[in-house]
Amino acid sequence: MLNYHQADILLAENSQSHILRFWKELTPSEQKLLLCDIEKINFNSLKGLQKLIDEPVQDYNSADIRPDNIIDPEKLTDSEKNRLYQKGEDALKNGKTAFFVVAGGQGSRLGYERAKGTYEISPIRRKSLFYIHCRKVLAASRYYGVKMPLVVMTSEVNHQETIDYFKSNDYFNLQAENVFFTMQGVLPALDFSGRLMLAEKHRIFFSPDGHGGALQALNRNNIPEIFQKRGIEVLSYFQVDNPLVHIADPLYIGLHLEKKSEMSCKVLKKRNSSEKIGVAAVVNGKKSIVEYSDLPRSLAEALGSDGELLYGYGSIAIHMINLAFIEKFKSGDFILPCHIARKAVPFIDETGKLTQPPGKMILHR
Repeated sequence: MLNYHQADILLAENSQSHILRFWKELTPSEQKLLLCDIEKINFNSLKGLQKLIDEPVQDYNSADIRPDNIIDPEKLTDSEKNRLYQKGEDALKNGKTAFFVVAGGQGSRLGYERAKGTYEISPIRRKSLFYIHCRKVLAASRYYGVKMPLVVMTSEVNHQETIDYFKSNDYFNLQAENVFFTMQGVLPALDFSGRLMLAEKHRIFFSPDGHGGALQALNRNNIPEIFQKRGIEVLSYFQVDNPLVHIADPLYIGLHLEKKSEMSCKVLKKRNSSEKIGVAAVVNGKKSIVEYSDLPRSLAEALGSDGELLYGYGSIAIHMINLAFIEKFKSGDFILPCHIARKAVPFIDETGKLTQPPGKMILHR
């Protein structure tokens, strides 16, 4: 671990010396925590994040933007549906599919200060979100006659709690060797001057690195390599707070394989132009999901020749992802861009007081 002298030099070289401003006020255990936080930061990557602050915000009004092509299953012929359905079923029967649930959040919005996946949501039997998803994995495994693994992405705040919960429930009959846990990464929050922020005098403010960080989380635990040895080729990705998700959807899997897609996205038609959901679009030639907060009203309300919303399909974070695609991130040459999220976050100011400003920044992948 870094010592004080090493941290002092490192921070000075990166114009972040203010992080040690309260060092002499800290207890030995607090000093150790602060040094751990400093060591966690990739300062080379930090320079890249700082450059994003000065970049102009994407102006979608003037960008080369158009709606993406959406495949509507209802418009497929019966023969196409049957063929694609069979292709997806073959991938399931032959053990080429695994499941990946993103479960790094807490149930704070529900008034529940524990891992969100442990929240009891079924109205009669009071079963948890984790229970519901695991039963789906178990049902698919039994139906197709092959043991399908489940990956659970956690976060720093609920990693051990989640593991303990699965252990205490005997892995919901999935067997321990078929359940994998990986922790989501974090990125430091920056102010508009590119400076690191303190959440406490002895803790740097970190934020989860977003959904894009899930792919790196898999690589950190060599999960793609482990799965490829088991003959797995694709991951069915979904979020823990969606108890209705169809995790083993043969038609979706078949379409993904048919199109030779590296990553596929399931979308739903928006209820109206103001619904808060990222929309599918092609921006400057690249397939994108444009956040609702970034899409100008003029585009959000634009209608096509059929009278429907031009940007009328939103991502619901249900994906099919090839393992080979995930492994591309290992080299470091292939990275996802960060998305700047401007949020007011509490921080420790120069006087040591906790302050809630109107315009600090968090950077998400």
